[in-house]
Amino acid sequence: MKKSSFLFIVVVGMAAWIAASPALAQTRLRGGNVNAGMGRGDLVELADWNANLLRVQIVPEIEAPIDPRANWAAYAAWYQSTVDHQVRNIRDVILPFAHSRGMKVLVDLHRPPGHYRTSSGDVIGGTWVFRGSHPSRALFLNTWDRITDQLSGRPGLWGYDLLNEPAGRTNRWRTLAQEAISRIRARDNNARIVVESRYGDPARLPELAPIRGHRIIYSVHFYRPMQFTHQLEPGRATIAYPGRIAGKNWNRDRVRRSLQRVRDWQNRHGARILMGEFAAARWAPGSLRYMRDVIEVCEGWGWDWAYHAFREANVWDVERGMDASSGRVAMSTKERMLRSYMARNR
Repeated sequence: MKKSSFLFIVVVGMAAWIAASPALAQTRLRGGNVNAGMGRGDLVELADWNANLLRVQIVPEIEAPIDPRANWAAYAAWYQSTVDHQVRNIRDVILPFAHSRGMKVLVDLHRPPGHYRTSSGDVIGGTWVFRGSHPSRALFLNTWDRITDQLSGRPGLWGYDLLNEPAGRTNRWRTLAQEAISRIRARDNNARIVVESRYGDPARLPELAPIRGHRIIYSVHFYRPMQFTHQLEPGRATIAYPGRIAGKNWNRDRVRRSLQRVRDWQNRHGARILMGEFAAARWAPGSLRYMRDVIEVCEGWGWDWAYHAFREANVWDVERGMDASSGRVAMSTKERMLRSYMARNR
């Protein structure tokens, strides 16, 4: 065999192998979650970390000024106006900046219509959108029509995350997701579309049959064990990682085993996986190592990831020290760690 023919076969074979591998066929994405109202000044900082992914959260407040049970039409108008306001900032501020710095924007609808905290403190409406006859379903689909109409084709836009941690049963969620994708594709045939497992739970992804369509990405979130990650009261954060938590020994190997079903599902279906959120309360003992271990598993399996969350809430703020009273410091250990991984984006 001639040398030129041999090289041609090798090159073609490698190209086919890369194309068949979801982890290798795409640019790896490493970044963070941000809110849809974020301004240029904050975005500059995250860009300087070399993040190349912004998961931008559109969050209609759960403490809505209108009870959806009392006046659905007024609530729906409030919901849509709130979403439109946040989408305008994505369109006019976040997308142009992201494009100028080579960052990709994933637009996340973080709360479904109808999700509401009552005056007594009860949270209702999180599953209304999955009922075929409830008006929240039509509002959800119309909301994606409006989002897509405003953002389709904009430089910097990478994709749409249909719904954060959907609470409906997997079969109902899949039906709704498929309908939303059809509506989006009528307006935008190029953007990626992210479909999360039920509640974002890694253990529930195998319940989800692959979605029909192209450029579909599947996403999970990781906060296990929540007895460690959600120690939200700083003075009572006594559970440490790695260590024995809720009767199990938690370390990187346990993190990997907790995500193995996602990896198996990915390999079975040739899917691309995004770790859309992961974090631990900043004052939880061992939170730095926990976040590093989650990232290491993602890196080892070629997954994209976005940590939770950049300048969103004190409890998750990686720019502050471990002490609960700490303000932002020049370079926290968590910031240094995240920067070291994001440096791979260069």
